[in-house]
Parts: sequence; C-alpha cells; structure tokens
Amino acid sequence: MLLASNRGAGMNVGMPDVCLTPAAPSPVPVPYPNFAMNMQASPFCTLVRLTGMNALNLGSKIPMTMGDEAGTAHPMFKQMGQYTAGNTIVFLEKLPAINLTCPSTGNNMNAVPGAVLVPSVTNVFFTLDRTSATEELEDLVTSRDEGVVVAERTAEDEVTVKIARCTSDIARAFLIATERAELRAGEFLVLDLRGCPGGDAAAALELAGDFAERGTVLARFVESDGDETRIRARGGKRYDNTVCILVDAKTASAAELFAGVLRTSCDAAVLGETTYGKGTAQRLLPAPGQGPARYETVGEYLLADGTKITGVGIAPDAA
Repeated sequence: MLLASNRGAGMNVGMPDVCLTPAAPSPVPVPYPNFAMNMQASPFCTLVRLTGMNALNLGSKIPMTMGDEAGTAHPMFKQMGQYTAGNTIVFLEKLPAINLTCPSTGNNMNAVPGAVLVPSVTNVFFTLDRTSATEELEDLVTSRDEGVVVAERTAEDEVTVKIARCTSDIARAFLIATERAELRAGEFLVLDLRGCPGGDAAAALELAGDFAERGTVLARFVESDGDETRIRARGGKRYDNTVCILVDAKTASAAELFAGVLRTSCDAAVLGETTYGKGTAQRLLPAPGQGPARYETVGEYLLADGTKITGVGIAPDAA
C-alpha cells in the first residue's frame, strides 16, 4: 500500500543533477540535488480529486524544478520534471496513477534517477485487494496487453517484431518480446509498424533511445509558444542490430515519429508507403467555466535534423 500523490504537498527528489557552474578559470560540473514540487504540477487530473486536491497521473509534469540554481553555466537548469512510470494497477483518467516511490526525472531528464520521496498529505492508498480480485481481472489485463508487441524468429539470423500500438510501457514489452525470440546482437531486426496508429510519443521515444548511444539527439519538441526542447537518448545502446522498418499510410503519430527517429538518428532503413503525417502532440487541459476538460494541441515533434512530420509523413527509402 502506497500513498497516492495529489497536487498539494509532496515532492520528487533526484540526484545527481550535474550542471556546469561558474568558477575560475572555467565552469566546472557540480552534482546538485533536484526537487520538484507537486503543487506546481500541470497538467493534472481534472475529474479525480484525492483528499480535496487534484490527483496526479503519468501525464502530469512539473514545469520547473529546484536545487541547481547555481548551475547557470549549464545549457539547462531548473527545467521540467516528469514521471517515468506510474502505478501498474490503478489508472486515473486513462493513465497510470502516481504514488509514493514512483520513478521520476528532473531538469529536463538531466537529473536521473529520481522518485516521489516526499508523500502527499492524503488518506488515500493505492493497492490491489487480492481478497476480492477474480480471475476475470487477470484475464482483462492479459487481453489488454496481448498482441501489442509480438516478436518471432523469421530466419536463422533475423527477428521480426510487430508493434500494434505504442503503449506507455512499450520499451518493456519490446524487451520481453525480443528476449523470448532470442534476439542477438548483430542480427537483422525487422520492425513492422504497418497499421500502427501511434499512442504514447514519450514512450516511443524512450524505446527509440534503446537503439542509440547515450546523449544522441532523437527529436525536437516545439511548444505552441515557440520554445524548443531537444530530446536525447537517456540510457545506453541496448539493441545493436541492423534495423529495417515497415510502414504504410496507416502508420501514424507516435509510430511514425518512432520510425523517423530510428532512420535519422540510428541509421535504420524505412520501407513501404509514406506514413499518415501527424507530428502534433495533444494534452488534456482544464477549461474553467467552459465545460469539461478537453484535449488541445500543445506542440509539435520534429526529427533531430528539423524535419517535419505533420502534413508530410515519413517517406520510405523504397516502396
């Protein structure tokens, strides 16, 4: 049982947040702690409240973090904090709920690792009541995840992975599927994204990062007000394979972003048809006095070299 998080008290803590700090004769890297306050979270759950305060889910972000104020020589400091995983059982407004100990990052992913370490003031706990759980619940979870990522060995040195949609745990599902297919380094890997409508763009970029060296620029996110953020690979290169991606006109949104990133930043080949052409990102925003919350476009993803996806799609290297 873990305390739920709401938009009141509570805080994420990360360490180290290494930032270049002014010093003579030149700036030096200094590790700082990173703090993100729940009360600054936006967006947040608009329909679900916990002990009178709006609940937080995996879509919640902390626009500004603290702790690295002295690192002014660094390209980024006091930047956004976000959650990297939520509760695996409890979903709020269709996204995993946030509770104590959920992992997080800070300063635009510069502070890794982090976690929810200061609890919210609430009497709500998240858990699974096994005494009332039935086999139907297990069947429901199994059927939800079944077929999202399917890998099979199609030749002695080739594995094909079919991705039906980009779920929030796509990186984990991909790892499990390829391990079952016994994918080995150096083998030919075919990623079949035909018909994939997209899904969680952040999760798709996380998976793309597993094909790139740490620090590689994967994509750019341009907010509606013009601010631009470069999204980089956070971990090491997990998959060292020659990659071919199959796409069609129904490959859309996060799926085509994933395909474009692998081609631009990871030297993958793209075959098939030009993709759908949706690179915009939506977020559920409250609309005080205007009725229920609604999804609004908050920005647009570009590939690392500045290539647009919206309206043009990803053109294949060959049909």
